[in-house]
Amino acid sequence: MAIDITGIHNENEFYTHHYLSAILENDLKDVLQKWKRREEEGGVVQPYTALRSLRKSFFATLDLLSRERKISERLLLQKDFSSDLLFALGYEWQNELVTMDDDSLIPLIGGINKADGSPELWIIQVVDGFGDKIDPLQLSLNECQYDDAAKNVE
Repeated sequence: MAIDITGIHNENEFYTHHYLSAILENDLKDVLQKWKRREEEGGVVQPYTALRSLRKSFFATLDLLSRERKISERLLLQKDFSSDLLFALGYEWQNELVTMDDDSLIPLIGGINKADGSPELWIIQVVDGFGDKIDPLQLSLNECQYDDAAKNVE
């Protein structure tokens, strides 16, 4: 039986049709079995089940964001949903300032480190200040994010 990939969009044909239709399912088999085993043995909810449970809060958050104009308030609204989203994906909400090599600061909300402690993945939240639906990769950090993260440092 072929895997249902409804909702997965193959942007710019990044993956070949052959990979998506014939190979992806086999590549994911071990991961899906691991998730199922963790749920059966430890009661850990599988990520896709946890994500599905967020749909109401996702649309409620979108509605609130569509009416909020203050960036600091928009950031707080996003924070509530983002922390639930990170948890569903298996990450912890961190909200911390990380100092870069050039002494600049980056506000992180999560991440993963390698065994040696060096960063492997940083999760950075951005806020669309005016609800213009700008591509998140084109948004800049906002000073409110630094203020919020700095509260955790003190």
